[in-house]
Amino acid sequence: MVNFLTLNGSIRSDLGSANTNRLRKQGFIPAVIYRSNNDGENIYISIPKKDFDKEYLKGGIQIRPIELNIDGKSGLEIILGAWCEHYDSFQGVYKTKLCTIALSKLFTSGDQNLQFVMVQGDLIMSENKGIMTRSKSKTAKQYNQLPFYVKAVKLLTNEYQRSSQEEESYVEGYDEEEDTWEESVGEEGDFKYLSEIVDYGYIEDDGGYEEEDEDIKNDPIYQIKINEYLQDFFRKCANENTNNFMGICEQYLNDSEKKIIEGALKA
Repeated sequence: MVNFLTLNGSIRSDLGSANTNRLRKQGFIPAVIYRSNNDGENIYISIPKKDFDKEYLKGGIQIRPIELNIDGKSGLEIILGAWCEHYDSFQGVYKTKLCTIALSKLFTSGDQNLQFVMVQGDLIMSENKGIMTRSKSKTAKQYNQLPFYVKAVKLLTNEYQRSSQEEESYVEGYDEEEDTWEESVGEEGDFKYLSEIVDYGYIEDDGGYEEEDEDIKNDPIYQIKINEYLQDFFRKCANENTNNFMGICEQYLNDSEKKIIEGALKA
């Protein structure tokens, strides 16, 4: 078992040299957790200098992996929380499959630490009948908290529905006899200039490089049909009742999500 060195820290929002110098005078070390490949915003934190110096003099910092507790949350809680919250932000065939498979592996890992992690759950629908401006909507959104295992099932359920619909669209759009794709021609005026689409955010960088990257295309994960993979995953979890899978489905899934799972088990 890995023997982690635990350090406590706090999120800092006041940036700039003046604020970092003030933190140092107050006995804190300003630090930054950088996201890899510029994927998301960096996290700015501060760590009590006395705690850092204590472990540094022991020699532990040089030889032991560090676990950061940020504002009372462990690194595991922060990572899983961010993962679940931004799950829909993963783009590109390979990245989406990799994320989905990794999430399913975590669910079946049997790691006891995951049982106690709470993450952002479903959006709480407001009963406010007044006019909701854009600025208000950003601050008014509220979410419940769900156990990680529950959120994982919900995310994988929605991904199964999305991938299944995508597969159906692929089959319907292909003309087997002519070995061609049917083209849909819109009516006059039913088009947008590419510049308009980009300006309004309809097109985003979805990792189109994947189609040209031979290493990615040859990766076994890239070859997996994710709807079939998730179908097998749901069946196995249901048969073995992995992490109370059936209880999660009954207690936490809404009617639409329950129908998706039922369809996957019967298909």
